[in-house]
Amino acid sequence: DIFVALKGEKFDGHDFIDDCLGKGASFVINEKHEDKNIVKVKSSKFIIKNMAILYRKNMKCKVIGITGSNGKTTTKELLFSILSKQYKCSKSEGNFNSSIGLPLTFLSSKLNDDFCILEYGASKPNEIKKLCKTINPTYSLITNISEAHIENFSSLNEIIDTKSAIYKNLKCNDIAFINNDIEELLNIKTKGKKITFGFKNKSNFNGKIISDDQFYLKVNNEIFPVPYSLAHLKNSLLSTISISLFLNITK
Repeated sequence: DIFVALKGEKFDGHDFIDDCLGKGASFVINEKHEDKNIVKVKSSKFIIKNMAILYRKNMKCKVIGITGSNGKTTTKELLFSILSKQYKCSKSEGNFNSSIGLPLTFLSSKLNDDFCILEYGASKPNEIKKLCKTINPTYSLITNISEAHIENFSSLNEIIDTKSAIYKNLKCNDIAFINNDIEELLNIKTKGKKITFGFKNKSNFNGKIISDDQFYLKVNNEIFPVPYSLAHLKNSLLSTISISLFLNITK
């Protein structure tokens, strides 16, 4: 319906305007041309961001925001596979989690969705904060904290500060799902309610590995069989199950 022209490192979207109009696009937003059904703006990226902000205001769905040094996509896919059996859900496609990818994937969600599960990526300081200002999560999760992709950060503390913005930008009725085994997250301040999970420290959702002739993950009083091929994903599984139990997802 609408084609937004962006200039990238390898291609310039403005080169495809005529082609898109020929294929049925009814409206074009770009930074170079002005014509019938073609609107010129200072920043196409800014327009995409603002469209996502306006769309968020009209959406009744709850947004689950996931960030972390790694494990975001795995956790998102696990959570979507469970929630979508009981609710109308959308999710980030691939790893569309940047200042362009996040609003684009959100604009692909449906107005009647119950949940939208989004990845929030950060390749530089303060990026998560900016993404939260565009699409504010209802529920937030940090998968882990490590020095992965540290090249654009001055220290591990700067990574922690950037990632923790997904908790700090929650409102008072929102929920922060926190891995109680990650020491760096224990003292993070948030206006949202903290729901904890972990294998080591006492939490709202306590996980325990049971390995017999079958691999099981026990969460509080419930036991979940897990394929051995997924045994190495115990933290992603625990966070997914904890969120699902909190949301009263039936097995």
